[in-house]
Amino acid sequence: MKGRKYDWFSSHFILAFAVVTAVSLVAMVFWELNHKEPVIDFRVLKERNFMLCTLSMLVMGMVLYGSTTLMPLLLQTLLGLHFHQRRVGPFPGGIVVVICMPIVGCC
Repeated sequence: MKGRKYDWFSSHFILAFAVVTAVSLVAMVFWELNHKEPVIDFRVLKERNFMLCTLSMLVMGMVLYGSTTLMPLLLQTLLGLHFHQRRVGPFPGGIVVVICMPIVGCC
């Protein structure tokens, strides 16, 4: 809510915290790669199959949670559905996820 109020990256406060976050992320990766016993071992990403699996799961999570977040807004703004009607839109996708999760877990 604060981002919309302060116009996202036009706000110096939000921009400063975004820079601090980016610098901290780079520093953490550098620290973990140069530490003898890292908490997060990024060296496992050298294995190609593990890296590709991790990236595909990252993309899948972004698509899954992004679409779950944006679908009600799409239904309300573009299709003109009422507030209570738009909550029904993601329901079929949720049913598919509930059915597929045990199948994917067994593989």
